[in-house]
Amino acid sequence: MIGKFKTLRKVKETKEDLALRALRAKRRELAEANEIRRHRDTALKESTSSLKLRESDVYQGIMHKSVSFEEIDEVKDKVLMLHKNHQQLRDDYEVAAETCCRLSEELKSSQVVYHTAQRTREKFDNVLEDLQRDKHEQDELNEELAVEDNLSKGMPRPL
Repeated sequence: MIGKFKTLRKVKETKEDLALRALRAKRRELAEANEIRRHRDTALKESTSSLKLRESDVYQGIMHKSVSFEEIDEVKDKVLMLHKNHQQLRDDYEVAAETCCRLSEELKSSQVVYHTAQRTREKFDNVLEDLQRDKHEQDELNEELAVEDNLSKGMPRPL
């Protein structure tokens, strides 16, 4: 019976190890996602702070001179491209932030799985220790009984 519990304990230990590896992998994944989010946040803030200046720079090319409608359309397209690129930075940041939230929840789930596996393995450790202690006590008792039995066989019986 102890052998079966040792095998089960080994299975539970393997499950705990797998859960720990998954937990560590999820932590790394979340750390990488947070780093990406920070970079995208920085890029978005830089774009936001310089958007008006970049827009003004585009308009400066046509200010105070006569221009054709084609040149005006080109300037409009450039300004629209600036805003489109800025919106893409905003969208990229939002995706990164959502990814971090999702990974944070997945990390919590991984922690629950790991702690559950850990508690299960600890229960098997305790049961196995109890069984081994009981077996040791039973072996000692059997040894004492055998010694008493041998001693009583060698001694004359009172009448």
